[in-house]
Amino acid sequence: SSRTLLMEDGVPIQPAPYADPSAHYYPPLDRVERIEIRRGSGQIPYGPQSVGGMINFVTAPAPSNRLARLRIEAGERGLSSGHLALGFGEDSFGAALFLTRKSVDGIRTGHGTQVTEAIGRTRMALGETQALDLKIGTYVESTGLTEGGLNQARFDADPYANPFKDDQFELERTSGVLSHIWTPGAELTVSTQFYATNLFRASYRQADTSID
Repeated sequence: SSRTLLMEDGVPIQPAPYADPSAHYYPPLDRVERIEIRRGSGQIPYGPQSVGGMINFVTAPAPSNRLARLRIEAGERGLSSGHLALGFGEDSFGAALFLTRKSVDGIRTGHGTQVTEAIGRTRMALGETQALDLKIGTYVESTGLTEGGLNQARFDADPYANPFKDDQFELERTSGVLSHIWTPGAELTVSTQFYATNLFRASYRQADTSID
């Protein structure tokens, strides 16, 4: 991901696109409507770090009518997932709240992950050709997995083992995006975005002191 530009609604989501382009976050797919991919000559207008192409997660906008959606999922290895979307709107104004909570035990012992996200989004028309869009959100993740992996001998013994049970990765992210959209014609749209992101991450890694 350090050579592929990742964006959410046209805004880079890497912690620092120039200095630290590795991806430590991507939006939960529960609120993603589509994913745009650009490679080759199509990636030239985008940057930085777009040598490997560009991926843009396009999320659900503020609605133009009533919105009420609840999805609950459960599965093996402790999987539980819930997504709630509530909103209202009309042609000139719309607002919505998106809540997501996910938890799973993971593929290895002590490899659990929990994700909580809350997003508020509103849209207001400024005449017939202009509009403002405001999105504010918070994202918290805690997972028992860092860069520690299995060597071949450990994998052969037990592919689900975890020799680094004390590893922990914590991520807290708050963000805000204000967009001005101007549509002077049917085939032309000009978007100006002001955005800010505050991200904290901590990776606690267990030293491998075994003798196997």
